[in-house]
Amino acid sequence: MSLILALFACVQDVPPVEQPPQAAVDTIGAEGGTLVSEGGSVMVPPGALDADVELTWRSIGPGEISDVWALDPAGLAFAAPVTVTIPLYPDATDVENAAISWTDGVGGRRLDTVVGGLAATALVYGTGIGEAVPRTRISESFEVPGSAVDILLVIDDSGSMAEEQAQLAQLAHGLIERLETRGVDFHIGITTTDTDHAQVAGKLRPLGLGERFLTPQSPDAPDRLASAVLVGTDGSSEETGRAALYQLLQTRAAAPENQGFRRPQAPLEVLFVSDEEDRTLVPSLQEFNQWLRSLEEDSGAPVVIHAVVGLTDVDCDGLGRAGTLYLGYAERTGGTVSDICVGPGTSVGVLGDTARPVTDVQLAFLPEPDSLRVEHSADPGFGRPDVEPLDRPHDWRIHADAPGTVTFSYLPVDPDPFEP
Repeated sequence: MSLILALFACVQDVPPVEQPPQAAVDTIGAEGGTLVSEGGSVMVPPGALDADVELTWRSIGPGEISDVWALDPAGLAFAAPVTVTIPLYPDATDVENAAISWTDGVGGRRLDTVVGGLAATALVYGTGIGEAVPRTRISESFEVPGSAVDILLVIDDSGSMAEEQAQLAQLAHGLIERLETRGVDFHIGITTTDTDHAQVAGKLRPLGLGERFLTPQSPDAPDRLASAVLVGTDGSSEETGRAALYQLLQTRAAAPENQGFRRPQAPLEVLFVSDEEDRTLVPSLQEFNQWLRSLEEDSGAPVVIHAVVGLTDVDCDGLGRAGTLYLGYAERTGGTVSDICVGPGTSVGVLGDTARPVTDVQLAFLPEPDSLRVEHSADPGFGRPDVEPLDRPHDWRIHADAPGTVTFSYLPVDPDPFEP
């Protein structure tokens, strides 16, 4: 007797085997009808069938977030869309973007799906096999320069430069007015080719009112720029423009005088103004060239060098030597050159042209339009109206005035057909 009781107790401890949902079977004809099984259903509208057909709706096994369901007989096409509803598992997570994956006589694809409560619903045009599957949002980020540009004027302050500085000052009002008219978010800073004197070497010059660089918010910016480019003529006769640029943006970038000028994603334009060849020894040409490339690679924005220098060694009002090195950098970076014997107008006239608030990007997938969300790291008001699709399906155009990171978040349109 004790053995029998022990065996009976063991039987009671065995968990019950979970049974699949009961299949729903019914004959449905031209008037339509409904099959219901354990929360799953098939609603056949009038006219979907032109004769009586025995339909079966049944679970055939587990899936990721729902059972896999079969609507039989196989190969049957409907004259009107039929609504199928597949129940989701109670413990399924991240189901708000779920879709019904359906395979029929046409092939396999994911259907336009409505998720409500713990069920996914879609329309099918033929019998087949389907389940609810999770869908993951794609997130892609792009750096955009916006309408920002950082402009650095590196001006020779040696004894022969008074006239050239005066010519530059005459163009200051036109430069600021042009940038403001275009809505450019500019930073304009000034340094000199003098790196022999520690108090000025590689540092932005003070521009008054506690500022070291001008912005669209700077009071009286045109007048202050016109005054600031008159840097004087008592600087070193060893003009080292490359060293001045390197020190300001690299070795002394963290100095209080330079902080805030350089923005990570903004294009950088440098205007060298000198009547002498560059005499920089440190950094070497190779080191400077590598550093210049890294500036562009790290920011993802262009670095453009303009030059107002002598084009030849022919003397004009005290010109010493042609600015061969500056000319080479302008050519390589797509900058503009002005003959210092003629004046700086051509080069000054293009300053700020790298500021382009439009950026074209390519997404990895084709987004479902209703699922697309966009955000800008520096602009809380940025949104879907600020991006537009282009002619090619994956190409988009971003309209962003502020530099920063624009992130696209979307559900991809699924390839058709796909392997179930």
